[in-house]
Amino acid sequence: MGNWELMARSLATEGYPISTMAAKSYDPRFTRLLERGRAQFGVDGIYRGQPGSSARMLRALRKNRVLGMLIDQDTSVPSVFVPFFGKLAHTPVGAASLASRTGAPIVVGSMRRRSDGTHILEMESFVPGDDDLESTAALTLALERKIRRHPSQWVWFHKRWKTRPDLTSNTARRERAA
Repeated sequence: MGNWELMARSLATEGYPISTMAAKSYDPRFTRLLERGRAQFGVDGIYRGQPGSSARMLRALRKNRVLGMLIDQDTSVPSVFVPFFGKLAHTPVGAASLASRTGAPIVVGSMRRRSDGTHILEMESFVPGDDDLESTAALTLALERKIRRHPSQWVWFHKRWKTRPDLTSNTARRERAA
């Protein structure tokens, strides 16, 4: 929630080595602009779907780097359906999966703009659940709470609920009941 790029820069400025998961823009000029801005502050961008990106994520965690990942997007990555604002949302499971596989801690972060134009970085420790579905649902609920407190801070221009669940499957019934 908030300014994702500024959050990564703020963490890097505070001395936290950080890598972030990203997607390349349809406009290569914009991608280059973001890359220059990230590099200026030592933020390492890892592009999802690129060869070696999974290995780079694991390497970043092994090196004790912060690995920034967005979970409030409906993208073509391994995902599960979890409740988000009262509707099932196709939600990336990567953060929960990596934490359960590596033992890496999870922190829910946001960068909130104040009325005077400054920003405040808000971080909240998160204790993973028993499985990736449960953890992803709990992470999504934590994000939803932040958005409910400051709805103007959450701006996404994509279709968050574009992928719809098959409500006839056993998995979907189990997720609906969650």
